[in-house]
Amino acid sequence: MTDRVELLEERVATLASAVARLESRLAELEREPAAAGRSPGAPAEAPAREPVAEEGPVLPELPGSAPAVLVGRAFLGVGGAYLFRALTEAGTLPHLAGVALGLAYAAGWAWAADRSGRAGRRTDAALHGFLALAVALPLLWETTVKMRAVSPLAAALLLAAIGTVIFAAAWKHDLASVAWGATLGAVGTAWGLLLATTRIELFTLLLIALGAATLWATYGRRWHALRWPAALAADLAVLTLVYLAGRPGGPPEAYASLSPGRAVFVALLLFVVYAGSFAARTLARRRDVNVFEVFQTAAVLLAGYGGAVHLSQAAGTGGEALGVAALVLSALAYAAAFGFVQRDAAGARNFLFFSSLGLVLALTGGGLLAEGSSLAIVWAGFGLAAAVLGARYGRRSLTAHGAVELAAAGVPSGLLSAVLAAFAGPTSAAPPWPGIVAFVVAAGAAIAWAVTVAWRRRDPKEARAGLAATVFLAVSAAGAGVAAIGAVVGVLPAGAIAPARTAVLAAAAVGLAALRNRIGTDEAGWLAWAVLVSAALRVLLQDLPAGRPVPLFVGFVLCGAALLAVSGLGRRGSAPQSYDSRS
Repeated sequence: MTDRVELLEERVATLASAVARLESRLAELEREPAAAGRSPGAPAEAPAREPVAEEGPVLPELPGSAPAVLVGRAFLGVGGAYLFRALTEAGTLPHLAGVALGLAYAAGWAWAADRSGRAGRRTDAALHGFLALAVALPLLWETTVKMRAVSPLAAALLLAAIGTVIFAAAWKHDLASVAWGATLGAVGTAWGLLLATTRIELFTLLLIALGAATLWATYGRRWHALRWPAALAADLAVLTLVYLAGRPGGPPEAYASLSPGRAVFVALLLFVVYAGSFAARTLARRRDVNVFEVFQTAAVLLAGYGGAVHLSQAAGTGGEALGVAALVLSALAYAAAFGFVQRDAAGARNFLFFSSLGLVLALTGGGLLAEGSSLAIVWAGFGLAAAVLGARYGRRSLTAHGAVELAAAGVPSGLLSAVLAAFAGPTSAAPPWPGIVAFVVAAGAAIAWAVTVAWRRRDPKEARAGLAATVFLAVSAAGAGVAAIGAVVGVLPAGAIAPARTAVLAAAAVGLAALRNRIGTDEAGWLAWAVLVSAALRVLLQDLPAGRPVPLFVGFVLCGAALLAVSGLGRRGSAPQSYDSRS
């Protein structure tokens, strides 16, 4: 802003000089007819002197005092600070009185900065703001760390007041340089006091408050880069707090007063403050999320909420409460996302942001509250609901969430382990039969896939086959394969188990290829080739090293026949349709 003002002043000065020359030339031309009409004996008027243009570039004048005056004020300001320090160290002034006078001296410079800003003297205002910081911050450090005349709590409150006053003056008069100085100075001093006093909880709270205040101030002034250092300082402080509080064997001796309970509160506060601020901004002002908000949300989710979970697990308590809190926050995130659910709205990016946050919180909260079959049912229910809502509102992101949740449900339900045991287990042993929950998850995936296919058929311009539909079909096909293996191996001798596995895989590949040929679902064709490759690898890696002729004969014949069948069905099938995808 200062550069623009200086450039404008330079151009105005140049224009003024040009106008003066034109006026002089015009006056001279007007005098020439008058001189021609005078009598020969009349005395000639002295010609007007044409103003001589200055050579070289015209230097713009700075709005404020002369440079020498500014330098003189700077020396006087720093000298006054050292005067108070000398009087305090010599014992002439009590420590508290010296601190009070020094801070009052700094406040005077802050008042001078505001006064200069109101008068339009931006250079003066910037100098006075930096002088206030140069006096107050070192004074606060020395009186807290060296003299120990101020308690850490009082130092934190005074530092917050100093940073707020000077930053407010900078914000009021649009002094970006002073705002940077106030932010970096306050953040750096807070980190120094955190390390020097070992009061990590107190100064972490201060850093979170400074980060939130800077965030909202930059929304008003659009000082976008200024929010990064304050946020990163708060994130790093919380990570340090979590590390020390959750350290095996307890925190170090210097941090013996550190409380895991208070550390959990501080870590959660980081997440709530930033995530709540982002939600309030996007919902109230209808603005799209930006790069900083996406990055910082991931950071506070990891450092804040993840840190709280880590501390609760280390202490063995509080996991249920955090799980409930995660589910509540997940519901709020999804509610915020559905404020932008309409496809024609300008908030598609916001919908993706909040729904993704809701997905992560839902998975985390479910993992903290349940395990095993209960967790699998919860995740499968979430996944099926997300798939249905994705089809209802035409949101591929919701469909992707459903795929993630149903795939995740396959782990605690035992479906994943059952698939591995059925097709990659010992060749002579029958695989164990999974529980009923594994087939519930597979059935939920089949329903989700059917809903997705119906959505595509109803509105083919809105979606095309993608990864989510492939995951739905893969989970449901895995359940069907496990059921087929369990039904077949129960009536076969041990020597026939290996060929039976190959037969099930080959039949599944042909069936998927036929499904693709029948209803035109690309994901079925992709899975057909994936299953066929798995069957071939099973024969090469399991049956071939065993060296038994009958399983090898059956395996190679089945794989070859399936390969021919899948290739033929692929050639006869219609070409896959190409649709435009939307988020």
